[in-house]
Amino acid sequence: MSSQRNANPWKNFALNVSQRLLMRTGTNSSVDETLRIHSVMLAIRQINVKLLPSVTRVLNELSQEHRLAIVTNGAPNAQQQKINAVNLERWVDAIVIAGHDIPPKPDPEPFERAIQLLNATSATTVHVGDSLETYIAGASAAGLDSVWLSDSDNITEYTPTHQIESIVDLLSFPWIEESPSNSG
Repeated sequence: MSSQRNANPWKNFALNVSQRLLMRTGTNSSVDETLRIHSVMLAIRQINVKLLPSVTRVLNELSQEHRLAIVTNGAPNAQQQKINAVNLERWVDAIVIAGHDIPPKPDPEPFERAIQLLNATSATTVHVGDSLETYIAGASAAGLDSVWLSDSDNITEYTPTHQIESIVDLLSFPWIEESPSNSG
């Protein structure tokens, strides 16, 4: 079992966290039982994903005029399950799952891959995200304009190009009017 535990550092970390949580509740389980419980919890988490109605509206409208991509970090199977659970593929033209074969955000490579898959350029691409440290830093490293989704004014060392408080603000944001696909 020790070779199985050390084969994947993320799985090992998750196992340790799960064991600690179970011990706090007074549950004393073996490694195998903990792995089974953890697997069930992950499966539930992956399929129990819902989009807010405002997100559906925004994606419906933006996907009619713009090519969209998903750039996400995580285990490919887990991220694909989340994407499938809410049928995100109906709105997007490209999906880049970083952290396995591609370095995770904030590395610029996942953003560069998305640009390539969209047949776009960094000058015509905007990245929207809610984390300064991963989304905004990574977008900036890839030469992209960025939109930070946050109601906080606590901007650290990473400065977004734009900031919005609600996902709906993407529909009337100035960058849409400036987009090359809307001119002419």
